[in-house]
Amino acid sequence: MSGREEADYPFTTTESSVGRAFVRVEDPGPDLGVESQPNTGFVEDGIRFVPVDLVDIPGLVPGAHQGRGMGNQFLSDLNRASALIHVVDLSGTTDAEGNPADDHDPGEDIEFLEREINRWYLEVLERGLSDFDPRDDSALVDAVTSRMRALGVSEPQVQRALDAGKPSELSDAERLSAATELRRASKPMLVAANKVDLDGAVDNLEELDVEAVPCSAKAEHELRKAAESGKVSYLPGDSSFDIAASLSAHQRSGLEEITDLMEEFGGTGVQEVLDRAYLDLLGLVPVFPVRDGLEDGDGRTLPDCFLMPPESTVEDLAEQVHSDVAESMLHGVDCRTGRRLAVDAELDAGDVVRIVTA
Repeated sequence: MSGREEADYPFTTTESSVGRAFVRVEDPGPDLGVESQPNTGFVEDGIRFVPVDLVDIPGLVPGAHQGRGMGNQFLSDLNRASALIHVVDLSGTTDAEGNPADDHDPGEDIEFLEREINRWYLEVLERGLSDFDPRDDSALVDAVTSRMRALGVSEPQVQRALDAGKPSELSDAERLSAATELRRASKPMLVAANKVDLDGAVDNLEELDVEAVPCSAKAEHELRKAAESGKVSYLPGDSSFDIAASLSAHQRSGLEEITDLMEEFGGTGVQEVLDRAYLDLLGLVPVFPVRDGLEDGDGRTLPDCFLMPPESTVEDLAEQVHSDVAESMLHGVDCRTGRRLAVDAELDAGDVVRIVTA
């Protein structure tokens, strides 16, 4: 998120913005005996960094679903996301309003954000239920789906969530439960437990009742600055780094603290958050399409890596390359084995697929 303001006080971000990050996947080049030439992203030490879009949304305050604190705008911005990364101050030094605190429970921040978004979903669900004609039971799912499609909710998800019956038979608790299920299905959330390097953070981490990734954005930032200046050799997501230049006593001391952190948690956690959000939470599958041999039409080797939705097929991959390619496609070829792939063959992570056209 280059160009964004950075500061050590809460709610530094006041407007939503779109930025770019990278997901880390294994590059197939070394296994195939070639050197990849990515059109986007980059390759280093056999690791492919695939660009992805992030939306940086300002922190919400309690009551956001009722419009408090620009809540309507911020909640609307969430529509642009397929998954949510909730960055939490694990140290407990700020409260839900962004005010300084001595011993705030970060678990409360997690609960209130989920509650605000779930209640936002509930309001949309209620509008869909009010559209329903009670004389036509079969129209229930259609009425709700038409309202909730803007939130990324699909018809099968609505069908599962409303399995309880007619709107008149749903209690308030059942409606909230249905809205919560729809939110989890359409916008799954991962907690990034930031500031794990500060006092009290580890104790707070152990008290959380949700799965969270411990991380230190400060440590990651310092490592990237040191790498850019040639002082260290570090690849985002690595569990360690190497010192590559002479350092002052102050610099060495700071890097020793980061080393201790990485040894305890296996890294800074920042890249892990991104990888888990895209590859685990969303289940996206990295696939490498090629045209001739291992090249594209311009002669670039393994130029593209697409992060495909779960259960995507060879035909879906061709459509992602270009609609014309999909229309003229005959079949695919697994470039690792030479095996012919039917158009409806499901893709696996790391597949290198040659698309054969008429």
